[in-house]
Amino acid sequence: MDGIDQALPNGLNSLIATIKHGECAIILGAGPSTPIGYPSLQNLLWEMAKETTLVDLQKKDLDENWAKDFQIIKDALGVEQYRKTLGRIFDHKTRNVPYNPILINLLNIPFCAFVTTNYDPCLELASTNLTALTKSHSYSYPNLPIAQLTQKHIFHPHGYIEPNNPNSINSIILSEDEFNEAYEDTQATYMFFRSLFDDLDILFVGFGMNDIVILNILDKTKQLRKIKEDIAVKKNYQLSRPRTKFAILDKDTYQRDKESANYVGRLGINPIIYEKIGESHSLLNQLVEEIQRKTTEQTIFPMPTVPADFLESSGAFHG
Repeated sequence: MDGIDQALPNGLNSLIATIKHGECAIILGAGPSTPIGYPSLQNLLWEMAKETTLVDLQKKDLDENWAKDFQIIKDALGVEQYRKTLGRIFDHKTRNVPYNPILINLLNIPFCAFVTTNYDPCLELASTNLTALTKSHSYSYPNLPIAQLTQKHIFHPHGYIEPNNPNSINSIILSEDEFNEAYEDTQATYMFFRSLFDDLDILFVGFGMNDIVILNILDKTKQLRKIKEDIAVKKNYQLSRPRTKFAILDKDTYQRDKESANYVGRLGINPIIYEKIGESHSLLNQLVEEIQRKTTEQTIFPMPTVPADFLESSGAFHG
């Protein structure tokens, strides 16, 4: 596979073996949703800021204080208009296609849980075409049952705008006060990610390494694991196996992270790196198809929901 990092075969084989073990969850960022018109976190900031007179935020580059920026926008708009704007931006009826076909392959990979920080219904719309997921449910903040994490369900720990439920807009976690509620007051989302990182192997896809809160929980989990291992050695008992973390990243995203915060390196995430061809992420699609084929021993052909050149013409893939 031309354009794939030379270290890939070992990383890919390790990921495939981990998935086959049956305890690997996938965390999807905005990447799979941006090609069909949903915004990346950066573009969401700009688009919502345009509803206000906050000129600086209308052109501000995303940084680690983005939740504070959305709080400023929320305060400027008022809660009702803020939620109305979110509902308009994520209205699935305004999309030409319901989901990116790469999701068909991802949903056919035997992950034990499908976790997304997105607010859109792409995973749900794609899953309705798959008989293997007919018994799966969709859970959204604040209803995040940790006991269901290995049952092939879909989880939206930051909320989810359901197509037929206007009140679901109230579940969205985006502004600073909403994050405080989800991670500190109720601790529902905090405990969800703690269990996810403690108990399962993880693959990040389409995740732009800018969700600092989640990465901090992963860091805390890593530190606590080290403490437990030290205690286990002293007391001469065996812990459950350490959990492995992977991320499929395009080379540009990987380099940006490496040169700035280096979350991938510091958090022990195993990167599987591919090259973009221009603005196309077609090699990502090839990678996903290869993982799907080798973990299920069958070829899945995506539903014909988009034009044949869809992946070649789509733009930025990471949110």
